[in-house]
Amino acid sequence: MIGRVSMLIFCLLASPFGAGQAAHADTLSIKAQLWRDGDKGGITLSQDHMKAGPVEFVVTNTSTDPVNGKMHEFLITPWSAALDGLPYDSANSVVLENELANLEGLEDMLPSATATMRLALRPGEYVVFSNQLPHDYRLGMAHRFTVEP
Repeated sequence: MIGRVSMLIFCLLASPFGAGQAAHADTLSIKAQLWRDGDKGGITLSQDHMKAGPVEFVVTNTSTDPVNGKMHEFLITPWSAALDGLPYDSANSVVLENELANLEGLEDMLPSATATMRLALRPGEYVVFSNQLPHDYRLGMAHRFTVEP
C-alpha cells in the first residue's frame, strides 16, 4: 500500500482535490460504511454526489464476516472510466494503487472502527474503494462518487 496516514487525514493537496482546509461550518459531511460478508462486499455512502468544495467523510467499518470481514480501507481517487476498470493485479487480486493519480484514504480500519477524512474536492468523477484485503475491490467494495461544479 502507498504511504497514507491512518485514521484521521487533513488533506492539503493540489489538483484535483484542491488546496487548504475549509472551515467546519462550510464542510459537507458524508457517512460511509465499509462492509464485507463472505463473497459480497460494498461501500455505502449517505450520498454519492456533491458540489465542489470541502467534504468530510465519516467512515465506519461495519464488516461482520469472521474470516473476511477484518480490516478495510477507504480510498478515493479521480476516475472517469468504468467503475470496474481500475488497474488490477489479477495474480494478487488487488488494485495497483501506484498507477492511480492523487490517491488518498484511510487504511487499516478494524471492524467497528470509525475515522474521519477531510478533503476539498474539485469537479469530476471519483471512485471510492477498499483494497485492504485481496478481492475487496472485485467483490463490490467500490462506489462511484461525482463532484459537480
